[in-house]
Amino acid sequence: MRLPNANVPLVWAQSLYLLGQLVRHDLLHINDIDPLRRCARKARREPVVQVALLAEDAALQAALAVHGVATETLQELDPIEVHYPETIAGAYEQVGRNRKLKLSGRPLRRIKSLTTSRVYQLAGRRVACLSALFLPREFYLAYDMHFLDDRFRSELAYIHRHWTQLGRPTMTVLLTHNLLEEGAADFFELMQELCSGVVDGVPVKLGRLVQLMPTASFERIDSLHNFALASAVLEREIAPSSRLPQTGPHEPLHHESELAIEVEGDWAQLWTRLAQSCNLYEQVELLSTIARRWGVEQLVEVAGQTVSARDLLEEVYAEAGRRRLWAVVRRASALLGKVDADLDYAVSAILICQKNILVGRAYSVDSLITQPLPPQELLTKINTFCRDDIRDSVLTQELLIYLGLLIKAQPALFADLLMVRVSYLIVLLTSALAHERQITQDEAYEQLMHLAPSEIQHRLVQVLAQYQSMQAILARLESLHADQAGATLTWSPDQALEALPTPPQGWHAWRQYSGILSRASGDFYSHVWQLFQYSRGLVIGDKFERRNRLESRTVLSDMTPGETAFALRIEHLLNKIPAPEYRQLNLEALTVLASITEQNSMLRIDDYIVLDVLIGHAVRLAYLHRHPDHEATYSEHKAAAWDAFYALPPISSTEYLARAFRYLLDFGAAE
Repeated sequence: MRLPNANVPLVWAQSLYLLGQLVRHDLLHINDIDPLRRCARKARREPVVQVALLAEDAALQAALAVHGVATETLQELDPIEVHYPETIAGAYEQVGRNRKLKLSGRPLRRIKSLTTSRVYQLAGRRVACLSALFLPREFYLAYDMHFLDDRFRSELAYIHRHWTQLGRPTMTVLLTHNLLEEGAADFFELMQELCSGVVDGVPVKLGRLVQLMPTASFERIDSLHNFALASAVLEREIAPSSRLPQTGPHEPLHHESELAIEVEGDWAQLWTRLAQSCNLYEQVELLSTIARRWGVEQLVEVAGQTVSARDLLEEVYAEAGRRRLWAVVRRASALLGKVDADLDYAVSAILICQKNILVGRAYSVDSLITQPLPPQELLTKINTFCRDDIRDSVLTQELLIYLGLLIKAQPALFADLLMVRVSYLIVLLTSALAHERQITQDEAYEQLMHLAPSEIQHRLVQVLAQYQSMQAILARLESLHADQAGATLTWSPDQALEALPTPPQGWHAWRQYSGILSRASGDFYSHVWQLFQYSRGLVIGDKFERRNRLESRTVLSDMTPGETAFALRIEHLLNKIPAPEYRQLNLEALTVLASITEQNSMLRIDDYIVLDVLIGHAVRLAYLHRHPDHEATYSEHKAAAWDAFYALPPISSTEYLARAFRYLLDFGAAE
């Protein structure tokens, strides 16, 4: 056993001497002791990025040849082998492994563009590594050709900018049938640019892999130990025949039809309707209800077969992806818990730029992301703090992927952002769409779900570039327009609230307990019904869920104040609110609104009253009343503001709710 002594600098000098001798006698190359090329000369030659195109099969090769795109099939590459990046990562894991010295080798890491852009000699076998672009992926962004086109151009620029190795970077790209099903025009435009030799200013060389080998960058791993390369490479998976009829027409459902499916409690009705449905929108809605009530592993009998809801969701997901039905794809992806493989890299890119990330409504410090996390931990945090609409979690993933790309390509867009609040960006995207198309925010959110990922990415750039003006649009959308201005509004609080004794455990705990019981006075529902005579309608709960909107026209024409169906409808919307204390605040808000309209019979509101917006402004006003110096930084104190509001006695909370209502009216009158 050799133990270190006090002469550490002498040992270090001796090691440098031995290293120099190895280089001098050509036993080591200079690149072997500087693998990251940190000591490379700054004046370097701009590399030409080589691109080899492979076709999935001979049929695709023939189809591409018609359009002038020359490709190779796997059979034509012999003896060169082609492997997925995961296989190369497994080979790298063997580097440095030594059983006698008890060295485990290099940690297993997912390899990225600079590593995949090489040709390898693995234990004497010549191997090309596929680029991760265009490969079948778990997440649905791979279905959007416009997005893939942007990613490909971005990867080319990244490789060209950062390549420092000997030899040229060589991208081996596998083309699949899916690329030609939609967005083929963009694909062939990209292919033409590749043939021209320049793509967005990056010099490229398109050719057969054998022709590109002499100038490619090589990496050699001689000892693979017990790691075996797969012999059968890139076999195309044949999807099983669909159990659900999917002939269409595929049309979105009306929100009343979605609500009917959501409240359906008869199991037989659900799976019978599922077996007969040909509409992907209806199928995913039915499967969503089944998954929510009985779980995704629930067995369903369809077409004489017993399969799980998860298997059927996978079918719906794949078919909707092929048809580019983005709203269906997003809902199915959320139900299946899919996560993008690059999510953790996108989050790391944002954190490296000194921007913390908030997911969900950010009412809790636990929703803050301050350090890199594995993909599954990120997914758990996103699912925990995002809205009840499961599509919000996959949209959050989407935005994080886009933000990770944008912060590297256009860092100026983030100059004024101290913290990236993903949920607020979703609100701004929705508000911009609502303003553009003159629709409500819940309708805008629904239409946002139907947009292709590439279009959402484009809109995100616009929102970041016009951040201040987008906030003004949001404020206008949330205001209330009425015949009677807020300045002339009169309201007297219920004096009985002052007589309520303070609970021993505090008002926050009282609201939690009351929200669980959800007890309402006998005339509560009749007073709520009266609200519909003074407004276009109510939105109870999540403001972006269109099923939470009650139209005054429908309520007044189809229901009476004392009707059980009306009470059950209100009760259903309140029960959808998961947090009992927030459910209680909604009850308080409805009581205050009913009281205001009773005391102001001439009031007529031309908009929907959104309880989410009303309560949010009440919380803000209450907090700024006690902390006026925090007005400019209120977003950083939201968690404290909500905790403080929950702790207020009802006489105070109702006062701030009334102030918030007057504030929204005054803002609308000022426009």
